Amino acid sequence: MKKFKLLMVATITSMLITSCGSDSGGGGGATNFSGWGSNGSGNVARGVEQLHNSLEGHFPCSTERVFMSTYLDSYQTTSQTNGTGIIGNLKQGAMGGETGDYYAGANGNSDILIIAKTTNGNNVGFNYYFSFCGRYFTDNQYGTGKYPLLAKERGVNGIQMTSPSVLTATAFCPTNVISAGQFYVYVPQYTSPNGVPLQATALTINFAPPGCQ
Repeated sequence: MKKFKLLMVATITSMLITSCGSDSGGGGGATNFSGWGSNGSGNVARGVEQLHNSLEGHFPCSTERVFMSTYLDSYQTTSQTNGTGIIGNLKQGAMGGETGDYYAGANGNSDILIIAKTTNGNNVGFNYYFSFCGRYFTDNQYGTGKYPLLAKERGVNGIQMTSPSVLTATAFCPTNVISAGQFYVYVPQYTSPNGVPLQATALTINFAPPGCQ
């Protein structure tokens, strides 16, 4: 899938000032999105890219999208009131053996997360496909201009789960949903084209069902 190529993180020069990055990234809300499907309607996506394209139509970005694929190399499951929680260590990349069992989430910033179940013999795993809307900021302290907080040009160092991803089977969406999930998204230090050094930081980004439960 061309869209989900891994991000290459550039080597950045030393930093002098800090870019603060707390990003709560609220849930997708309870609205049913016409065309994507509710109450069992809509076409079931047959691949990650098809599902992403469908979601992107209802969660458009005003900037570019930043993609990153990761997988759980080890995890634990927990019982949740609205599904099964999984938590573990995310590594950059993706595993083969996707089963077609997908879970979709989004948030108020139009970020999208798709979790794909995988199998390898008796081993069950999960690929995480993140699709973030680019984030920029302006600040007179740094001089005039727009500075990347989460953007293609800056890249992503890694992603850490901070709470279980709650996976919920539902008949009301074209695919199953991510009922809850919170992550730290780490971005590297970066020097802007006008010479402003930005310190490495982390954003807190949450996901919820994409409005079709």
